Amino acid sequence: MGRKGFIISLMFAAMLFILNPFSSKAVNSGEKAMIEDGINEWDMRLIDTGAGIISGVEFVDIKGVTDFKIKSSNTKVLTVSVEPDPDFWTSIYLNAKKPGKVTLTATYKFNGKKYVSKARIKVVNYKNPVKTLKVGSKKCTSVFGKYWDGYKAVTGKKAVTLKMKKGYKITSCYFHTTGKNIDYKPGKKVNFNKVNSMNIDFTDSEGYKATLRWFNKKDPNAH
Repeated sequence: MGRKGFIISLMFAAMLFILNPFSSKAVNSGEKAMIEDGINEWDMRLIDTGAGIISGVEFVDIKGVTDFKIKSSNTKVLTVSVEPDPDFWTSIYLNAKKPGKVTLTATYKFNGKKYVSKARIKVVNYKNPVKTLKVGSKKCTSVFGKYWDGYKAVTGKKAVTLKMKKGYKITSCYFHTTGKNIDYKPGKKVNFNKVNSMNIDFTDSEGYKATLRWFNKKDPNAH
């Protein structure tokens, strides 16, 4: 585009703004959506006993949001508390105590209007949901033997085979690389020299969801 065309484009954009001065409210629309969704992103989540999870609830810090409260339907299974952070956004802390199901209920107001959002959570004793994870000729199923996150270094170009145990279903699987994410395809070779992690999103037999992460490069938080 030449200089003249660029100037005309700027003039046209300015004219549209004058005709519709509210056209730049995309951010506000996004914030409104966050407020309406509340804690719904946690709905149907699968977590393990003993887990202490901190999750940001950014919408709580949007101007106009007040009186945020959250509770668990069964504190013997899971407790939840609010963790304000003056230097960051507000978070909630989930403490899973024993197997069972709970419903988290969050109540809050936005510009005086009351909102309620809920999330169903299932707490389980962790068991490896992977039946087979094979990289080249090497069996790597034990990567997830103890926890959702695991570490095992692999190099070179190798084909990957992944199968879940009965009752579990893969919803998404990809390799996070230094360049771009690569979708998992059974038997397709992957250059592990560039792979940082393998991420497996899955559901159990009741539709509760979780994510397995295999780190190819050592992660200090991996178990």
